[in-house]
This record gives sequence, C-alpha cells and structure tokens, in this order.
Amino acid sequence: MSTHVRVCVPVYQYLFDAGESEAWMSEQELHMISEERARDEVGAGNMLKKHANTEKTVEDYADVVRQLADRARQLIDSDHPDKFVSPPYISSGVIRFRLQW
Repeated sequence: MSTHVRVCVPVYQYLFDAGESEAWMSEQELHMISEERARDEVGAGNMLKKHANTEKTVEDYADVVRQLADRARQLIDSDHPDKFVSPPYISSGVIRFRLQW
C-alpha cells in the first residue's frame, strides 16, 4: 500500500462512518416524529414502549457520535496531507451531527 493511500484511509474511513451514522440518525428521526395515534389503551401502551425503546437506542448511540466528533477533531488537528481540503467536510459533518443530535 502506498504512503498516500495509507495516510488517506483514516479520512475516508471517517467520512464513510459519518455518512453511515447520519443515515442511521435520519432513520431514527423518522420513527420519533411519527404522528401515528393509538386507537385504544393497549395500542397506546405499545406505542409508548416502542417510543421508549427507540429513545434508549438513540441515547446509547450518542457514544458513537461523540467518538466520531473526537476522530474529526483529531483529523483536523493532525498533519494530514489533505488537511486543507478535508476539514470543511469533516467540520460540516460534526456540525450536522450536533444539530441533528
């Protein structure tokens, strides 16, 4: 593997992971903003359980988002050869995560 490829892998891996995380968060957001209404007490209880489970899953995923933010900061602060090209993409990803979260 060439030196340039080896140096670029962390940036592209971050961008891939960030894209995957953003897609996952968007999917969870769709579940959370559902305007579906229960027809009876049992249905309402089931919806509350489903909502609580989704909320817990999203809270647990916060660690993944924090790790991505840390990786982004490390990439921006590093002496990476693409340092002057990558930070806008990395920074905008961190901002999108924080706004969505």
